[in-house]
Amino acid sequence: METLLQQDLTATESAVAGIWAGELAVAQISPESNFFELGGDSLIALNVLFLIGERFGIEMPAGALMEAPTLREISQRIDVARS
Repeated sequence: METLLQQDLTATESAVAGIWAGELAVAQISPESNFFELGGDSLIALNVLFLIGERFGIEMPAGALMEAPTLREISQRIDVARS
C-alpha cells in the first residue's frame, strides 16, 4: 500500500509522509509531493492537520495545507511552529 521515498527526507518529512500515506493510501511520497495532487481534499486535510497536531504537539491552522501543499513546505511550517 505505501512505498515512501525516503531519500533526503528530514525526520519531520518522514513523519508527515507516514500520515499522508495512511490517509491518502498513496504508493509514493517525495518531498515535492503535493497533498492535493495525491488525492487530498479539504475534509482529509482537516484530519491530516489534526493528526499532525497530535504527533507534534502543535496546532496548525485549517488552511495550512492550502498555503503549503507540498510535503517539504508543510514540514518546514511544522518545524517553525515547534521552534
